[in-house]
Amino acid sequence: VDFEVVKNGKSILIEEEPCYTPQRGHFYVRTQKIPLLVGDQKEVKYLLCICDDITEQKKTKQKTDEILNQLKEAQSIAKIGSWSFDLINHHQVCSTEQYKIIQIDETVPHDMLYQHYCDRVFPEDLNELDYLAKQAKDEGIGFIHNHRLRMPNGLTKYIRGIAYVTKDDTGKPVKISGTCQDITREVETEQQSDFMLKTLGLGIWKFYPGENKLNWDSNMYQMVGLCERQLPDARRALDTT
Repeated sequence: VDFEVVKNGKSILIEEEPCYTPQRGHFYVRTQKIPLLVGDQKEVKYLLCICDDITEQKKTKQKTDEILNQLKEAQSIAKIGSWSFDLINHHQVCSTEQYKIIQIDETVPHDMLYQHYCDRVFPEDLNELDYLAKQAKDEGIGFIHNHRLRMPNGLTKYIRGIAYVTKDDTGKPVKISGTCQDITREVETEQQSDFMLKTLGLGIWKFYPGENKLNWDSNMYQMVGLCERQLPDARRALDTT
């Protein structure tokens, strides 16, 4: 390499060069090699080399890469993508798994990601999602929302979206971060179980701690002798039994 620099008379930058000495062992340097030219013939008088020890930087990068790879693997297994949106710079970043879940190419411009996502959401689910997103942006209120996506192959995916809001010292929202989990298998399994139980005439009720909400199916109302249309609030129905 040194001979090539002298021969061509052009400087080069070697980003990472492994080195070894018995005293220190293995380490890495970033090297700038500059030929110093003199005279009309541009003769190389000597070669100037500037070295920067990047061993610690390389170790830090390796650890960061390991953590990122572990995160990607964990997100892939759990089918959870992550994202963040900077409300000040209007810049959005998504994890690799997020792109996989919603089946959007990673080359899509950042300012178009949310629109592409909304194009996938079922129209009957989109209004509430838009309302919650606007509330998070304007009022700094996070949310949990389950919705459906219509995929390019015609299949439906069930998504659980969770959003968190970061505020500055004045309480103004500055960033929204969140996760996007593919819960399709969970929902489909639940639907199959519900169908089997209903076929057997069994009542089903579900309590959602995060929303503090209690839901009864029609069999539960029939079982206690109440009409769902007259008393749709399952908590009140429970108080009357």
